[in-house]
Amino acid sequence: MLGTYGSGSSAVAGILHHLGVMMGEKLVPATEANPKGHFEDAQFRRLLYQYRNDRSVLTHIERFIINRFIHYPLWGIKEPETLEAILDFAPALEGYHYKVIQCVRAPSACLRSFKRKWPGSDENKTRTHFEWLLRQIDEFIDTHSPDLLKIDFDELTDDPKTQVESIIAFVFGQRPSIFEDRPWPSDNAIQTAIDSIDPQLNHSHSISAAISPVKAAERYDQDPILKKWVTPYYLEPDTIQEIKASSQAKPFAKYACLDNFFNEAILDEYIEQHCHLEFSPDDKGLPYDSKWAPARRGSLGGELFYHPSWHRLLAEYTDTKLVVGNGETSVKLRAHDPDSKGFWIHTDRTNRKSVVLAALTYLNKDWKESDGAILQLWAEVARTEPLSADAVEFRWKDYKDERLDFLNEHRTLTTHLVKQGGVKPAELFLLDQITPEYNRLVVTDFVRDPAYHSITPSNGRSRYAIVQWLL
Repeated sequence: MLGTYGSGSSAVAGILHHLGVMMGEKLVPATEANPKGHFEDAQFRRLLYQYRNDRSVLTHIERFIINRFIHYPLWGIKEPETLEAILDFAPALEGYHYKVIQCVRAPSACLRSFKRKWPGSDENKTRTHFEWLLRQIDEFIDTHSPDLLKIDFDELTDDPKTQVESIIAFVFGQRPSIFEDRPWPSDNAIQTAIDSIDPQLNHSHSISAAISPVKAAERYDQDPILKKWVTPYYLEPDTIQEIKASSQAKPFAKYACLDNFFNEAILDEYIEQHCHLEFSPDDKGLPYDSKWAPARRGSLGGELFYHPSWHRLLAEYTDTKLVVGNGETSVKLRAHDPDSKGFWIHTDRTNRKSVVLAALTYLNKDWKESDGAILQLWAEVARTEPLSADAVEFRWKDYKDERLDFLNEHRTLTTHLVKQGGVKPAELFLLDQITPEYNRLVVTDFVRDPAYHSITPSNGRSRYAIVQWLL
């Protein structure tokens, strides 16, 4: 299990315990902070605390994990300190079958929970540490691509039965269990697991309501941060409804292309800052030329990127339900060289992360179609018979380190797509092309359609953009 302090991981670990998952040979006792129990293995917890000051303890952590695989057919580990060591002991997991349950909750609610337990903690240091722990989770999931289930604490306390059922399906498979060593939990065990969730222990439940998916009654034109950044037209209720209706009416990908979106004075101030950032190579190993810099919460753009009302506004434009629903976001500040070779056809919908929406802001003045770097949207051709692998015309391996000029030359093509269940051959047709013009915002939904997209090669001009994903 992966989750920060205050993310509800103890509640989820308790569910697993009641369902018959071995969570520890000797469990840490319940405390006032967790009156129902922590469900943490005392030995593993001790090893993790020792590891903070003595890196040689890593071998003992690895031995502990391997012994669990050897001696227990169904076991689990829950301990927030796991996040500090997860990337170091991850190699010990190789060759074994394991799954990950990630506990998610609004970071502000997690921090308040932490503050209640440790009121003397330094708020700034705690926030910095939490942000690092969340990056640890993302890096582990991105690197190792485990089978993953996300459990939102607010949804768990709102509807324990549904969430317990999803955990059972994830851990035990479909009933009857196909795993002889994972007997299906008894009805009594399931009810005990459901009853173990006490909504009163969610002290920050109001946070979920504050940043839950879109509320039609919300007046975005009264939000001071949105008014500072966004052109008034795009905050008007009638405009929002028109954009939503337009995106819903699209037969395949649901998206909105909004021009002159930001107030130019603050956008130009931001662009001056953006262009002088220190960018690092990104998307290594992928057929995509890009560099990136992280967004900072305290920076000029950070006040918008991490603002909950901004997330809800984006989701409303495409009528997208935020699956995680706790304001989680990922932001990359992009820079692309003049000779960028393009980006292969892909989707941001993955098995690793619950990405439901992407917002792409273009920062390039006087950009013309002839400058290249065109965003292309594609849809898959419905076929009565599966496409054979031999019929694929365009393959990644044939274009390693090459310009993807073929994207400019075809309105239909065959290639491989990353889908649930692996890489599959597919036939695609071109839906739309969007130039990366200054002050243009493109919002794309990934719930109702994969929204396959590509980017054509650049033709001699550097370009800049902001990419933001919502979960």
